[in-house]
Amino acid sequence: MQKKILIVCFDTPFPTNYGGVYDIAAKFDFYKKNNIKVDLICTCFDEKRLKYFRNFIAKNETVIDSFHVELIKPNILNSFSFLSSIPFSVLVRKINYDKVEFLKSNEYSLVLVEHLKSVNRIEKLKKILKNNPDFYLRVHNDEADYYRNLSSVSRGLKRFFFYSESIKYNKFQKSILSNSLLDGFLFISQTEKDNLNNLIIEEKTNILLPVYAHLKEIESFNSNPKIIDFLYVGNLDLDDNFNALHKINSFLHKNNLNQFKLKIVGKCSDENRKAGIIEIFSAIENVDFQFNVNSEELKLNYKTSKFFLNFSSNPSGVKTKLMEAMNFGIPVISNREGVVGSNFEDVVLSDENIDVNWLKNLLNNDTFRSEYQSSYKISIQEKMNWIEQTYHNFFNSKSH
Repeated sequence: MQKKILIVCFDTPFPTNYGGVYDIAAKFDFYKKNNIKVDLICTCFDEKRLKYFRNFIAKNETVIDSFHVELIKPNILNSFSFLSSIPFSVLVRKINYDKVEFLKSNEYSLVLVEHLKSVNRIEKLKKILKNNPDFYLRVHNDEADYYRNLSSVSRGLKRFFFYSESIKYNKFQKSILSNSLLDGFLFISQTEKDNLNNLIIEEKTNILLPVYAHLKEIESFNSNPKIIDFLYVGNLDLDDNFNALHKINSFLHKNNLNQFKLKIVGKCSDENRKAGIIEIFSAIENVDFQFNVNSEELKLNYKTSKFFLNFSSNPSGVKTKLMEAMNFGIPVISNREGVVGSNFEDVVLSDENIDVNWLKNLLNNDTFRSEYQSSYKISIQEKMNWIEQTYHNFFNSKSH
């Protein structure tokens, strides 16, 4: 018998253009392989994004059976939400569960609530569902820490807003993690699990369910000439990613690697920001910039790169850039902030501990690098096999 689960989340899974939704959509591959269908309820703040999502679902076969998207439009009442002791990012996500018709005719193996942002009015949802399924909250971050880090790299009103959210989440997540309405908690990383475990009452299920990942396109990857020594990909409109570029520049100069080919790829909508990015790397001898690429251009960059530079200035959040590089089998060099909480800490190369002479040999010797990449691929596969088994263990336990 085919299982069906209900997912409640904070945004549409498509387009998968940032970490949180990348994580949600990545699990669809697991659901499809294991004959699990999904009903989806989410919020959305962008009419263009919602239109994209509807078109994507209409034109593509997915695991989603039915969906309801609550479009949140800015208004004066939402402005007063800033005055509440509840985090604004929670309070503004109001879903009218009474008008979701498919809830009245479906039974679910479980309800998966993705992210603390999605818990608003969850008690109402629990009363509506007939078969009393278990409710699991998947914890993406220590939100107090996440917003504190965002505040530290932001300016002006954004800095104040992020700091305010951090203070509110510090209290809010304590109340949610001890909430009797929820049957258990799934943590995206061991780091968050260790940090927040003491807030959870003993009888609640409390397990690790990391970002779902699997290797892809390795054969075609290996067949492409490697013309880029170091690749960085990121949303360069974000301040924390912009700050990470300074860390990359320092790493290359510190280790006398600035003669190797570097390529910076990512979304950037501001001309002044583009100029600032180019200025950061003005002393690099061989650097290329490619802004606002399409998916095929991005894929080609991955396929033609020797190493991926996974630097970050925020240790919280889903490590989208890291996971994409892993999926393509590219060896990754990362600072601590870029890898902590990813569950791949023991696989990537550390910027602090890397043997620079060994790295230069890899860059200059195709045979040496190919041998290393083969062993690296095995390490990634072992880690992804563990992730696969973790998913099987959890979802098989929810077979009713």
